[in-house]
Amino acid sequence: MCREEDYSGSCEPEYREGRPERIRNLFLYPCHVYQIYKLLIFYWIFNLSLSFQECSSWGEWSSWSVCSATCGVGVRSHVRKCINGTVGDKGCQGSPAQLETCESENGPCKSWSTWQQWSDCTATCSGGLKIRSRTCLNGSSGDVGCTGNETDSLACNKQPCTYWAQWSENKLCSVTCGGGFVVRERSCVNGDTGELGCEGSAQEPSECNTQECPGWSYWSTWTECSLSCGSGKRTHSRQCIDGEVGNVGCEGNDFEEQDCNTKNCSTWGDWSSWTSCSVSCDDGILSRLRQCINGSIGDGGCLGNSVENSTCNTKPCPQFSSWGLYSPCSATCNGGIQSRNRTCRHDNSDGTGCQGSTSEIIPCGTKPCLECLPNQQEIGFQFGSVACSNETKVGSICIFTCQPGYLNVGSSELECLEKNSTTALWDGEPPDCQAKCTDLVDVVFVIDSSSSIRSNNFKIIQRFLVSLVQQFRVGMNATKFGAIRYNRHVDHLWNLKDNPTTEDVINAIENIPYDGSGTLTGKALNYTRENLFLPETGRRRGVAKVVVVITDGKSFDDIVTPSQLLKQDNTFIVVLGIGRVDSNQISQIASEPKLDFATIVEDFSSLNQNLNKVASQIRLCQGSQNITLCSSSTVMDVLFIVDGSSSIGTKNFEIVKNFVISLIEVFKVGNDTTQIGYIRYNAVVDERFQLGEYNNTEDVLEAVRRVPYRGQGTRTGQAITYAANNALSATAGKRPGVPAIAILITDGRSQDSVFSGAQLLRNKAKVIAVGVKGAAIQDLDMIATDPDIQNVFIVNDFASLLGQVDSISSTACYLSRNG
Repeated sequence: MCREEDYSGSCEPEYREGRPERIRNLFLYPCHVYQIYKLLIFYWIFNLSLSFQECSSWGEWSSWSVCSATCGVGVRSHVRKCINGTVGDKGCQGSPAQLETCESENGPCKSWSTWQQWSDCTATCSGGLKIRSRTCLNGSSGDVGCTGNETDSLACNKQPCTYWAQWSENKLCSVTCGGGFVVRERSCVNGDTGELGCEGSAQEPSECNTQECPGWSYWSTWTECSLSCGSGKRTHSRQCIDGEVGNVGCEGNDFEEQDCNTKNCSTWGDWSSWTSCSVSCDDGILSRLRQCINGSIGDGGCLGNSVENSTCNTKPCPQFSSWGLYSPCSATCNGGIQSRNRTCRHDNSDGTGCQGSTSEIIPCGTKPCLECLPNQQEIGFQFGSVACSNETKVGSICIFTCQPGYLNVGSSELECLEKNSTTALWDGEPPDCQAKCTDLVDVVFVIDSSSSIRSNNFKIIQRFLVSLVQQFRVGMNATKFGAIRYNRHVDHLWNLKDNPTTEDVINAIENIPYDGSGTLTGKALNYTRENLFLPETGRRRGVAKVVVVITDGKSFDDIVTPSQLLKQDNTFIVVLGIGRVDSNQISQIASEPKLDFATIVEDFSSLNQNLNKVASQIRLCQGSQNITLCSSSTVMDVLFIVDGSSSIGTKNFEIVKNFVISLIEVFKVGNDTTQIGYIRYNAVVDERFQLGEYNNTEDVLEAVRRVPYRGQGTRTGQAITYAANNALSATAGKRPGVPAIAILITDGRSQDSVFSGAQLLRNKAKVIAVGVKGAAIQDLDMIATDPDIQNVFIVNDFASLLGQVDSISSTACYLSRNG
């Protein structure tokens, strides 16, 4: 039933009483004309209920369409359909579509600005140019919307310029000598005399032929005859005064010649051919002859010798030199060779001058090679990596490196040593990697009890140590504590194995006596290294060693060497200085970094305020790097790929260079250690220097400092593809078998795809990706070596790069040994 509340136009009213009234009302509404006939037929024939056509009405609006513009402002629309009718029917009045403006997600469109005003014409006549320019708004020239030229030119002032024609040639002088006059003329082109460009006179007179008129001098006397015999010549001459020969007054020749001394002269005949050389080497002799014609030897034309000799075959005859010394043996064991050489001196050009061999070889080093077993590199290292210089051979050094988050406990370096003629052994046990921030540590307290502390303060130290021990689980599979007390002497209090429970350790601390004077901290550290960390005193293999030094004064002996020896043995030193201590000594004793291992408090009452901090230091929860991760013998080829696009700017590019310099300073640069290469890129790739081009740190750093900033475009895909195909090749200095590390630094999104280049680069090197805020994280993840969480570094700004030097250098060294 169509109701008025359902339809804004007129419709049938509610049912009335009586069927005729209902039928009558149907004729009042146009929307039911067609239905009336159907109703009458069905009503009278079948006596069924009447059915009525539903009224037309608008359906729901569709969703808004996508914005029509890819940039700037566009249009979007949505539509609706007329149900049970067509647009314009009652109930479907109005528009079936709506439009509204929308802004593109890509921001404003790139477009040309309006042209600037034309410049002044470059010439006032004969054709010049006017120039105007425009700029690309919201983009760069060449972008979509900014195609075409940035500048435009227009010809101007095309009228020809007024100027003087060339001077005409001078007319003939009025006289040939003695002084006359001549006039030359010129005409004004494109104008008249006196106009701009034709200033001055159209005629110019000048003097001419001012020279004196020419004439001959007297003849000179005859010269001597040119030959004493055989028809010589003699001459005499005259000069043309004030003119040239041929001028009027100087007609004729200026010299005359005549024959003299016409009789035949004696002379040497031609030399004969040279004879053969008397010997083939070591200085021979050859000779030739000549005869005197028209006279005798000694006459004027036949002076000198009739025979001439010359040396020949002066080169010494070929002969061997003495034998040189034998070379060192090519191998010290398992069979080598030694060789010596001699040379053929003065050899013939065809190499046939000396008979015999130029080299001799003899065997050497025939004894069997000694080896240290097992093969540490082959066995591997849990939670770390092993790199050996020469496998299991004598002299090989194996470096043990733990992964980030683990500590190297034990010796980080083993060397294969020859014990005797038949035996070679590693110089120690291999270390272990222990997870950081754990209760599994061997701790030795080194407690200062010098007279400056006094008994009441010593009790405060004891109470602090009790509270500190209560922070740990004590036991065989947890923390073990040992202790010494020192002043000028060392008092060995207890070993790591002596107090197996927390209560035992607390009881031992409470019973430490106080007495003594003097402060010999270096002596105490030496004693700790030599006596406390031994298997027989309770030292556990594979557990981190921590020394906790508590002192209130300055040591009166050397503390640098003892603390360094402890650190070299992978022992961590936590230092707690109280009061007016020597801060320099505290820093020298503590492990690196000092901020994580050294604590100085104002007085004894402040100790408990640092309880949690010291406990965290003992558990080695610091962010310190593994102390053996980057050794001086690290061998790798490191290639920097540095973004130099316009978004970086000159100031930030200098920060990036300082960051790269700080990274390089961590490594030892050399032909046998770490090699450095450097690529700067933007829209183009610029390989600044190749791997191995510089063989020391200073030269590499200077080359980095010289890298200029050139900014436009960011084509990272192109840069990493070039690096894989060119910079990491043997021709560019990449050493075979040496680990390659690529470090990419960028601040933006690449304008090209990095997918294929990333695959190529990861096949050639281990890749670390460093991004400054704004870099595309997904691109960095694709480029970096897996796992991304370890090899991708993101910083909020360029100034934060320097804070990542330790982490990135350690990651590079780890990758070089774990590849």
